[in-house]
Amino acid sequence: MGGATVVSDDKALEEKLGDVIWELSVLNEVSSILLSTMELDEILHIILTGVTAGEGFGFNRAFLFLVDDEAGILEGKIAMGPSDREEAGRIWSTLGARKASLREMLKSYQSATGREDVRVNEIVDSLKIPLADKDHLLIRALSGKRSFNVTKDRADLPVLSELEKALGTDSFAVVPLVSRGEAIGVLLADNMINGRPIEDEDVDVLQTFANHASSAIENSRLYGKLSDKVAELEEANRALKENQDKLVRSERLSAVGEAAARIAHEIRNPLVAIGGFARSMLKRLPEGDPNRRYSAIIASEVVRLEKMLSQTLDFVRPREPQFKRADLNGLIRGTLSVMENETAKAKVSAKLNLAENLPGVVMDEDQIREVLLNIFRNALHAMPGGGELKVSTRRDEALVLIDIEDTGVGIPEDNMKRLFEAFFTTKPDGTGLGLTISSKVIQSHNGAIGVKSQEGAGSVFTISLPIEQPE
Repeated sequence: MGGATVVSDDKALEEKLGDVIWELSVLNEVSSILLSTMELDEILHIILTGVTAGEGFGFNRAFLFLVDDEAGILEGKIAMGPSDREEAGRIWSTLGARKASLREMLKSYQSATGREDVRVNEIVDSLKIPLADKDHLLIRALSGKRSFNVTKDRADLPVLSELEKALGTDSFAVVPLVSRGEAIGVLLADNMINGRPIEDEDVDVLQTFANHASSAIENSRLYGKLSDKVAELEEANRALKENQDKLVRSERLSAVGEAAARIAHEIRNPLVAIGGFARSMLKRLPEGDPNRRYSAIIASEVVRLEKMLSQTLDFVRPREPQFKRADLNGLIRGTLSVMENETAKAKVSAKLNLAENLPGVVMDEDQIREVLLNIFRNALHAMPGGGELKVSTRRDEALVLIDIEDTGVGIPEDNMKRLFEAFFTTKPDGTGLGLTISSKVIQSHNGAIGVKSQEGAGSVFTISLPIEQPE
C-alpha cells in the first residue's frame, strides 16, 4: 500500500514538473515572438493569441485594457476569442486540423477568427472605466497591481454586475500589466465557452506571462516615442539646414545687392547724360535725316535702361512704406486712367467692378500704384491679340481684396512656381523683377498676393491688404 502511494506521489510530481516545463516553454516561445516586433497592434495581437490558443495557455477568451492618462480612463483596446460555442468549434477545429505550432498559430489565428467581426471586440470597445472609480475591480487590479481569480462565490469582491453582464460570465481571471513598477493596463481572461474552472495556478501563470507582455508593450511605446523624437529632430535639422541655406543666400544677395547698387549709381549719371543728348539731337535733326532714327533708338533704350536701374535699386534697397489712409478704388481708377493709351494700343478694354462703401485702406499709395501698374502691364502683355481686363474689389472682414483678371494666354504650370522669383521673366525686354518687387511691397503691407491661371483661359491675380496696419 505504501509503495503505491510513493508511485502515485512520484507520478503527480512528474506531471507537475511536466506542466512547469510546458509553461516555461510556452512563455519562452511567446516572449521570443514578442521580441520580433515593435508594432503595438502586432504585440497586442500576439499577447491575446498566446493567452487563448490551444498551444498557448488555452483560455477561451482574452480582453486587454490599457491606461489612457490623458482621458483618465482604463480603455478596452483589443479582444480575442469566439463569440459562442458554434464559432468556437469552427475555429478550434480549423486550427487543430492544421497541427500548427504556437508561432504558426500566432500568424494564422486572426485570419481564422476574422477578428474585426467577432463579438468580443464589440464588448471590449464598450468598456471604458474611469481611473477615479477606485471600487471597480479592474481599477483595483490596476492600482493595487494585484491579480484576481473571480468566481461567483467570491464574497470579498465588489458587485460586478456591470462587468459580468458585458462579459456574459461571472468567472474570469484579472491580472495587471506592470512595467518598470508602473501599471499600464489589465489583462482579463475567461473560459466562458467550455466552462472549465480557472485555478489559482492558472492565474499565476497568466500573471507571469502578463509581466513579459507588459515589457513588450512598454518597449513598443518607448520605441514609438523615440521614433517621434527622431522624426522631430530630422525635421528640426531640415529646417535648420534650410535656414542656414537661406542665410548664406541672403548674405550673398546682400553682397550682390550692394555691388549692384553702387554700379547702378555709377551708371545712372552718364546714362542720364546720354539720354539727354539723344533727345536733344532728336529734336534738332530734321525729318528724313538717317541719324534721327538712330537718336530715337538711343533715347528709347536709355529709357529702358533707366527703368531697369530703378527696379534693381528698388529690389536691393527696398523703401520702407509710408502709411496713410487712402481710397483704394480711387487709386485703381487713377492707375487705369494713366494707362489709357497703353490699353487702347493693346486693344484691351478695362472693366471695373469696385465694391461700394469700401473703407479707406492704410497703405503707401505710391508703392501700391507701382504694384497695380506691374500687374496691369503684365496682363496687357498676356493678351497680344487684345482682350478684357477685369478689376474688382471686395471686403472680407478686416481685409480688402483686389482681383485682377485677364483673358490672356495663361501661365504654364512650370512657370507658376517661379513667378515671383527674382530675375525670372518670359519677356525679351523684361528684368524679372516686377512681380518680385510687387510681392515684397505687399508683404511689407502685411498682405498677400496669389495667382490662379489656366493656359489658354487667362489668369487672376488676387491681392489682399489689411484695412488697418498693426501698431
